Amino acid sequence: LIEQTEKYCKDRAIYNALREAVIIADGQSKDKTAEAIPSILQSALSVCFDTTVGHDYMEDHELRYDYYHLVEAKIPTGSAEFDKVTKGGFSRKTLNLLLAPPHGGKSLVMVNLAIGGILAGFNVLYITLEMSDMEMGKRFDVNMMNVDFDTLDTLPKQIFNTKFSQIAKQSRGKLKIKEYPTKGAHTGHFRSLLQEYKTKQNFVPDLIVVDYLGICSSEKYKAGSNLNSYTEMKSVGEELRALAFESNAAVVSAIQTNRSGVDNSEIGMAEIAESLGSAMTADFIAGIINTEELKNLKHIMFKLVKNRYAGIADNNKFIVGVDYSKMKLNSLE
Repeated sequence: LIEQTEKYCKDRAIYNALREAVIIADGQSKDKTAEAIPSILQSALSVCFDTTVGHDYMEDHELRYDYYHLVEAKIPTGSAEFDKVTKGGFSRKTLNLLLAPPHGGKSLVMVNLAIGGILAGFNVLYITLEMSDMEMGKRFDVNMMNVDFDTLDTLPKQIFNTKFSQIAKQSRGKLKIKEYPTKGAHTGHFRSLLQEYKTKQNFVPDLIVVDYLGICSSEKYKAGSNLNSYTEMKSVGEELRALAFESNAAVVSAIQTNRSGVDNSEIGMAEIAESLGSAMTADFIAGIINTEELKNLKHIMFKLVKNRYAGIADNNKFIVGVDYSKMKLNSLE
């Protein structure tokens, strides 16, 4: 009975998915685009009554113990402070967010986190929806070459190549940078990109950085449809976390604060702009506090807003040094 019922349910799910796909392809759907068809069909094909699928808590306790002590399960951040609060770095299949006001240092921090992964021997894919891939590459250059922006522009080609060869020796992981127009890409595009990298270059990322969540579009909902920002951004957050699961990678992105979070010495859930839904999906959220006083001291303060790695203790803030001219974070005494 179970076997026959399962087959019936799967057949009906596929039938319903195909009908919905035809409606979408004909342009009759009010909120879904053609990019949503693969995920609809995938959901239908995944209908299954097999109770043995998944993790058996009682039987697989030794597997859990090995997982807890598996170094490769974590992608180091390159920051002693971030590694401490995440218990060694970002875990795979997680969505990790930075919360900051406009021009609050989101890209600067994400570049440093990406470099931490590269130097530790992990592959990193950096997706930028805010600036070109060349401009983003420049930020990696000034950091890893340890030169400021003005000096980089005046370096002779021979010296530039020498410095870059030193970077290549230090970096055990690979870095790919892909640009998309603002609001011009969603997880469907990212998924196709991952497949293209795997097929053409045998490149599989361990860490995916999306710069940033607030300017991604939703794969599920059609652009310009009658949606509020909460629903759209919640959907984007859920889709990015699903991408982390599918690709077995850690995803790092950022969200902006509202006006009350600008130049504020305190940041929390209440300061998240557009949609609190995206924060509900995340596994880790660190707020970036960057007041004028901290800028003068060349410091950045981080406040843990959400942390599934270790919880949030009473001492939920830490400070790191920053060199803005070199896009570099450093630990303080």
